[in-house]
Amino acid sequence: MRYSENTAKYRFRDTDDTGWDEYDIEGEDYRELIDTCCQYCSIVSFDIYPQYEDAEYLIQIQKYMIKREDTYRVVSEEFGSYITGTDKRYYRVCSEMSDLLKKEKNIFSWLWEENNPFHFENLTFYREDGTVFFESITHEGECYLYAKETEDVSKIVSNQLWEKNPKPPLQFDLTPKNEEWVLEYNKELERVRIEKYNQDLKLAKEKLETTDCWNKLALQSCPDIMKIADKFGFHIDKVIDDIFALQY
Repeated sequence: MRYSENTAKYRFRDTDDTGWDEYDIEGEDYRELIDTCCQYCSIVSFDIYPQYEDAEYLIQIQKYMIKREDTYRVVSEEFGSYITGTDKRYYRVCSEMSDLLKKEKNIFSWLWEENNPFHFENLTFYREDGTVFFESITHEGECYLYAKETEDVSKIVSNQLWEKNPKPPLQFDLTPKNEEWVLEYNKELERVRIEKYNQDLKLAKEKLETTDCWNKLALQSCPDIMKIADKFGFHIDKVIDDIFALQY
């Protein structure tokens, strides 16, 4: 891919450095992103997995396809073989394409999984000259915006989770560690985990205080409580007890 010079680079990640917080571009922010990309770009691409290349929505937009790049290969193993790789397809940007893209609800739903009806990922927009305006690396939980001075992206990057001129990726120290280092490292990981857990508890409590389901039985089926329990690996009863403990 080609990138234009003299652009401001912005990055949005689906988590923070600790890996506990979860972020996304959704709702009106997502629609604003797609509309802005369609305003400044003439080509859009995304990756399709081979078993879904005959999906109905692909047939509907076939007339807008410019080209495709197959990266399929057959992998043979002892108990059989399977196809791996993706099919990158490029389409002309138009109102029908924009409407299709906005059927998704958020940027990180552009990830192949069984409950995703489109089965595509790595959404990328290109200007008329072929340079990248927006790209997403879905499995890495990252997306990037490359804006020229003449391209108004102020509504998009008003979200403070967009980092301007982001720092390089974290470098991991892979040198051998002694047992004492490992114990201290794991202790710090657990400290961060509990800190994030308590933060989520407080946010959930504030949200629940505006509802009429402030009782333990009702909270058993509360989506926010269930999400916290799943995220941090605690039994839902513990999460409920800890939220009630915040009242005192």
